[in-house]
Amino acid sequence: MGGYIFSGLTPPFGSNWSSAYKRQQKISETYSFALDTWGSGSMSRFGKGFKTTIQVRLIHALVRRNLLRKNNWKLDEWGIPINQTDMLASYTGPATLAWGAIAQGVPITPSEQTAVIHNSALVGWLLGVKEEWIAHNTKDLITKMIHAYATHTIGDESSRIMAQSLINEPLSREYAGNTWLRRRLDYTSHLSISNFYLPKKIRRKLQIKQVPPIKPLITVPSQFLWHTGQRIWPGGKMRLIKSGEENQRKLDSMYKSYSALANAINADHAASVTNN
Repeated sequence: MGGYIFSGLTPPFGSNWSSAYKRQQKISETYSFALDTWGSGSMSRFGKGFKTTIQVRLIHALVRRNLLRKNNWKLDEWGIPINQTDMLASYTGPATLAWGAIAQGVPITPSEQTAVIHNSALVGWLLGVKEEWIAHNTKDLITKMIHAYATHTIGDESSRIMAQSLINEPLSREYAGNTWLRRRLDYTSHLSISNFYLPKKIRRKLQIKQVPPIKPLITVPSQFLWHTGQRIWPGGKMRLIKSGEENQRKLDSMYKSYSALANAINADHAASVTNN
């Protein structure tokens, strides 16, 4: 959510998120791609994540081609679509997942943090990020993140569109029962987390509704106790891994269920060869 405040990252996709269907497809695509790159062995040569990353690189090339052909693309202001700086800022997002886990109360060891950074580094390199912009440790990652985000201006209309789309995404989810209630709970939960972690200035710029940050205040301590106990208990870490993978697969299936064309390039997709 906070990444949308940097307006340079949003123009290639902001206009494509104006409808519920579009945001469902985009979120499904993004989550499915991330999930492909996380699995054990998935980033080995011709592994699932490896092949998906190459596919995304080709999609980026098509998006650049299409946007540069449009008269409304502000080249002097926005630069080349999905350029080196944009890709650097994007690939460092998954590299910070370990920090996000810690902020949610999940203990992560230094070696696990480094492993996440290395995995993201390979994904970034395959996407086309030059080697001098690839980070291999926490200090280097922070430095490169500061460099990347310093090139972007703060917030514009496309930033607000994407932020609002992500906020409203839970209201489009489909459940087997109690759909209305579960949608509202997920929606409120998302707002609660955003209000807890994002500074007031960013929330105001993205027009994020203010709600009490109840969920993180309740769940962070319990998460820490649960995960710490599982890591101490024999076999607990493996149980956490299996449980996490199952939850990720369920979320992926849910996203795909309400986005029939997830991972497909249709005529309206930003990368479509007919989208000139």
